[in-house]
Amino acid sequence: MLLRTLWRRFIPHRCTLCRNIFEGTGALCGDCRSDLTDCSDSCRCCLADLASSALDRCGPCLVRPRFFRASAAVRYRGAAQALIREFKFRNRPRLAHTLALLMVESRLRQGGYLPQLLIPTPLHPSRLAERGYNQAALLGQQCARILGVDCDPFALERRGAKTPVAQLSRRERQAAVRGAMTCRRKLNASTRIALIDDVMTSGATCSEAERALRRAGARDVEIWVFAHRALGDGDLGAEERT
Repeated sequence: MLLRTLWRRFIPHRCTLCRNIFEGTGALCGDCRSDLTDCSDSCRCCLADLASSALDRCGPCLVRPRFFRASAAVRYRGAAQALIREFKFRNRPRLAHTLALLMVESRLRQGGYLPQLLIPTPLHPSRLAERGYNQAALLGQQCARILGVDCDPFALERRGAKTPVAQLSRRERQAAVRGAMTCRRKLNASTRIALIDDVMTSGATCSEAERALRRAGARDVEIWVFAHRALGDGDLGAEERT
């Protein structure tokens, strides 16, 4: 405790994102943290915006839920978009811990049984070679470490051609990823599983990955992402469009 106090006193504490010095704890300063918009008003099965805070599902999911459960820590805008850009495109894999903490905090606030196994969405081999790491795998490993559960970053495999989907419509995204996922292991129907990804837009990638997990024996698969981006939200940088 004494060493920590001395460290805080003499070593500047900088915000992980803006790099400004600030007082307090955590990775983000107050300004950056306040620029994060949570998803508390989103459907718990697909993350669509809800018409009323009294509801927890959108109309379509009341009839036929899109996913067993879906959880996003923040909306893909402002500081959240900046964090993802730094994490994915500017070689800052250590940001995974900061993002994972926010993901776990958000999921714990929702309550309910937590997953026993985390499975990240796979990255296309050519994309993995370019970036050097799978951001979803890093998030899954950090979330698993925080919660004390298992993570299998190699359970899912991505096949087929690499297709940029950032600017595609929902239908085009679904077609682009159809049949692109396969699960390398058998799964137990009684095991609660969370599929991990960094950002969900149309949900096409998560839907295809979930289908692969169900074909392997999974039953209840919830979706965990750091950020939810509605189609058409925010301006995408050149790196995000590739």
